[in-house]
Amino acid sequence: MGKHEEIRQKKPKPEKRESKKFNNPQSAEGAEVSLDIYSSTKKKGRYKKNGKKKWPWWVKCLISFGVTLAIIFGAFFGLKAYIYSLLNYQHQDIDEQNVGVNTQNSQSHIVNIALFGVDTRKENSVEGLSDSIMILSINKSSRQIKLISILRDTIVDIDGRKAKINSAYSTGGPECAIRTLNRNFNLDIRDFVTVNFERMAQLVDLVGGVNIEVNDGELALINPLIEEQAAITGDKPQYVKNSGYQTLTGMQAVAWARIRKTSTSDGERDDFGRTDRQREVLTQLFNRASGLGLSGMIDLVEEFSPSLVSSLTKDEIWDHLEWAVGGTSLQNARMPIDYSWRIKDIPEGVPSTGLYFDREFARDILKAYIYDGVPFEDYIEEYGISYNPW
Repeated sequence: MGKHEEIRQKKPKPEKRESKKFNNPQSAEGAEVSLDIYSSTKKKGRYKKNGKKKWPWWVKCLISFGVTLAIIFGAFFGLKAYIYSLLNYQHQDIDEQNVGVNTQNSQSHIVNIALFGVDTRKENSVEGLSDSIMILSINKSSRQIKLISILRDTIVDIDGRKAKINSAYSTGGPECAIRTLNRNFNLDIRDFVTVNFERMAQLVDLVGGVNIEVNDGELALINPLIEEQAAITGDKPQYVKNSGYQTLTGMQAVAWARIRKTSTSDGERDDFGRTDRQREVLTQLFNRASGLGLSGMIDLVEEFSPSLVSSLTKDEIWDHLEWAVGGTSLQNARMPIDYSWRIKDIPEGVPSTGLYFDREFARDILKAYIYDGVPFEDYIEEYGISYNPW
């Protein structure tokens, strides 16, 4: 016997692997069944050694994605419910059949809303003359917002009589005021927002003030208006000490926006200058509010809503806010435009003067601006200016 053969004979034989018998009535009695589940499946990644099922990677990703979506949507609807609770404004329905909606130019992606500013000098009042009248035009396709001031001394037809447009609100409330805008300018306004301009001071303070060029003429008039406002609110007057470019507080900005009896830095005076100042304050408010974080936006909603009266529902307000979060641009304009009006005596019985304008020209240029996206300057360059000499 060789040496190598002797060694092979001494090598111990491997032990036979033990098996256990299951008393399974459905199997042959005494059949040997391996308990090594992992090795017996031969399908990698489907089972763990402890016998629990192991999900494929794509199932895990799908589950994680679903959980993430649930958290996001839960937070979204929770935020929505919270903002709804802060919208503590006065809702006032209007009869759409009674506001003279003109559907001739209507486009589904354009929403026009009437904004009325009631300057009553009473903090919680929203009654009286609407000395600030604006059309807020939202174009959801081009993501543009247009803010168009209507001069308060503009002579229009109010239910068959000629009068200043600012008297429509005090005559028949928001329905009469909307009807006057729609009928005179061929618009499709269905909703309104009315605010007491006194509350604008708190909003300006919330966004950190507005940057304004105060000229010498405005400096001479602004502080008496600040004193008047402070007397109403019971706050300490915040005087403007010098002219020049500066950041105005809410109290100072509201007083500046009320000035009528001196020219703006651009040379506009009377109601022209006043509406220019109002739009400047609102434009800066819009730009600054757009840069606020979530908490800042919530503060604005909470502060501003109690001073509002509106026909918009909470769902409609939310939809507009949600749309605006995607980023928008703001343009502003004024009607009647320069050189398209004349100052004449108001018809017999109204001891005042007002701005008479060519209504057909105003309708055409507003249609081009709001519905066709044509700037005033481009329209005038192509068609010129038309006015009624009365």
